[in-house]
Amino acid sequence: MKALVLAVCMAAAAAAFPAAAADRFVRVDLAIDLETGRLSGDAEAPDGGMMLIRVERPPLAKADMPFDGYIGPEGALLPLSAGWLPPLPADADGWRVSVATPAGYLAVPYPGGMVERSAAGAVARFDLTRVTARAPLVVGPYEMTERQAGEVTIRTFFTAANAGQAESYLDAATEAVATLAAKIGPYPYDAFAVVETPLPVGLGYPGYTLVSGRILPLPFMRGRSLWHEISHVWWGNGVFVDYANGNWAEGFAVFFADYALAEREGAAAAREMRYDWLLEYDALPADEDAPLRAFTSKSHGGAQAIGYGKAAMALHMLRRKLGAEAFDAGVARFWQDNQGKVAGWADVEAAFAAASGQDLSAFFDRWIDERGAAPADPADADYHVFRHLADSERILTLRASYAGDGFELRGLEGAPGSEGELSAALSPLGAPRSGGVPVYVGSAAALGAELDRAPPETGVAAIWAAMDASGRPALAIAAEDIDAVRALAARGRHYGRWSWLVVGEGGRPKSGRWTPGK
Repeated sequence: MKALVLAVCMAAAAAAFPAAAADRFVRVDLAIDLETGRLSGDAEAPDGGMMLIRVERPPLAKADMPFDGYIGPEGALLPLSAGWLPPLPADADGWRVSVATPAGYLAVPYPGGMVERSAAGAVARFDLTRVTARAPLVVGPYEMTERQAGEVTIRTFFTAANAGQAESYLDAATEAVATLAAKIGPYPYDAFAVVETPLPVGLGYPGYTLVSGRILPLPFMRGRSLWHEISHVWWGNGVFVDYANGNWAEGFAVFFADYALAEREGAAAAREMRYDWLLEYDALPADEDAPLRAFTSKSHGGAQAIGYGKAAMALHMLRRKLGAEAFDAGVARFWQDNQGKVAGWADVEAAFAAASGQDLSAFFDRWIDERGAAPADPADADYHVFRHLADSERILTLRASYAGDGFELRGLEGAPGSEGELSAALSPLGAPRSGGVPVYVGSAAALGAELDRAPPETGVAAIWAAMDASGRPALAIAAEDIDAVRALAARGRHYGRWSWLVVGEGGRPKSGRWTPGK
């Protein structure tokens, strides 16, 4: 592999949670062959000898479970469970890894690593510890860009199709890292990277985020979505989650990223986001409600109302209870006391109680350990309390259709495709079943005859929430072909806070809400 090393392209200093000079790292030298689907190499064995590493996976197109791993012309993704790291001896502190890739491909180093490139290929070198060994090994046909922002190296690993987005992502990530560090505490790693993947995901790991290449060009990704993932470098990948006692990190990421950006935009935008959280909870079926401490992951749409919205609102209410100064002190205390450790809601409570000098047990009992929300109170016109909505505050949104358990297809005049084709296209809504959310598909005229409302215009295609003749909340889709139905069903989930989505000429989307109480 030495023949590959001709020029050092980028480097960074030691990783976060730095090890002392005397700490021992197990050497792991790997090379990936994308044509044969094989990762191979050798490593120090726990008994002091050497052991062979060999991992084989199919290409992405043939991988039934992509997150179990794939290796092929599109690149590679190998989780830790694939076995590319050897067992760590009790007296070792981590692994010192090198990964050689063929020309045109790069392996993404863990934070603090470096990449050496030549005409023949590249080698990524990085250390990882017991604490930070959480992310998959990722390889792709990447163009790499980087920028130094103080002590943090900001990087992008994008394919040629998205390489033109690199500078805007470097700008956005640089601002987010600086802003969040000022609010929470020093950024916990030496680098942050935005890494493109062919998978339809957005995932955060220690020091980098893995983002679908399809959404990288979309403006929202460089805004709240990117800030949310960078916030997770502190919350979830800097302080780690004690999942047995509830996942607090999603609510923290929403509060410090999504909601912080709304507050920066102004009081009206912040109020609108708090209203969104209450709308999302309002759409949650009663049998899916649960205490915040019971939330571990977004396994279904309804869980987001608890683990994201309710958790963020709890932090908003806590800040109003304590005052900004004591709240900020509690944030700093929680970060300082738990960086590099596993923490739970009890640690959150302890930090804020210590910083404020208050007994917060009643607050945490009510909002973390008890299910439900406060009674409806229209006097709370700015939505400062996690509560039920009054009838006058409710609106029909797309979210309600995705929070249910399946759908019941109602094909009308002008509906494209067969019943089977339509049911398959509507799969983002779940499986077809009797008693599910009624989904009406047909021409705009046919839908208008069956439902109580429609958007101001239906454009080329449209999806909206409405009431049918029986008084049931329903979903309407007007589209000329089955591909448009499929696209609207998929996009509707991402527009859940809106009542309708209209796609105009050229694919330009437009969304809006009905008047509350109607």
